Amino acid sequence: MTVVVPVIDSTTMQEVRQCILAANRNTPEMRSRHVDDVRFRREMDDLMAEEGVCPRCGARLVPRRGRRGDFLGCSRYPGCRYTHDAIPLMASRESFEAGDPPHV
Repeated sequence: MTVVVPVIDSTTMQEVRQCILAANRNTPEMRSRHVDDVRFRREMDDLMAEEGVCPRCGARLVPRRGRRGDFLGCSRYPGCRYTHDAIPLMASRESFEAGDPPHV
């Protein structure tokens, strides 16, 4: 059986290289903007989690216990695997065990 390996010409290779470079955050301004965007998204996720809402799918976050301790997880697990380490936001251990959403 003969395997045919396609060969990319230099023009196509250069176009692929330019696409990859364009997608990279290779200037200080682009890196800074990217970091700001990530921070903003994380803050929004934290705000939603504080309200007991999954930022990925909008379902309710429920208290869960794992081998690394207590956390909030999406009620649609395993369809949505979002978790949030929000125990410091809880009013008390009792509210966690009662299934109440976290409060600031």
